[in-house]
Amino acid sequence: MLNECSMLLMRSSDSKDIILEKTILLLLRKGYDGVSISDIQQETGMSRGLLYHYYGNKEGLFREAGESFIREHFNIDPKKTADYGLQQMINYILKSYQDLYRKRENSSGAGEITMADYDFLIYQLIGKEESISKIYSEVRRREMESWTSAATRSLERKEIRNLLAPERIAHHFVCLLDGVWLQMVEKGTARDHIKRTREILNEYYELLKI
Repeated sequence: MLNECSMLLMRSSDSKDIILEKTILLLLRKGYDGVSISDIQQETGMSRGLLYHYYGNKEGLFREAGESFIREHFNIDPKKTADYGLQQMINYILKSYQDLYRKRENSSGAGEITMADYDFLIYQLIGKEESISKIYSEVRRREMESWTSAATRSLERKEIRNLLAPERIAHHFVCLLDGVWLQMVEKGTARDHIKRTREILNEYYELLKI
């Protein structure tokens, strides 16, 4: 049976998760400079004092929400992908996107979020907070390393032709991912993004295959 202390810790963790996710949704919908503490109070149903208890101030809350958003958005686990070839890596990336978008679709008020909102928030966060900019650089470096590792595995297993160095193949996949994202910004939905990403990555992989 959970003791009272454990239950309080669980409730505290749950409250912090709720605050972060609601803050991320607000930032996506209204932009970094368009969200107030009053907005977050209304969205979470929590007092200003409780918000400050967990995060110190508005800047601290936005910083932690931004860091969480960037890590979640570029969520590649090198330990999980260490033995992946390119096809497995493609499937992993698509599953990550599906999980992320499904989570947002199930959140209140998420229906109005567009691909442009995701893109805009990423660049706002990078410009606002040095800690977020560093995290962004780190997750993008990890992304490139994971694709390089996948290309290396596929070459070793003779799944693809030996036409390019693994680093160049990785660079192409990352550029394709970024390109699809930008292509979807004006009019694409999350579902459109996943569909188009699957098409583009698989088309390139087919060109590389033996």
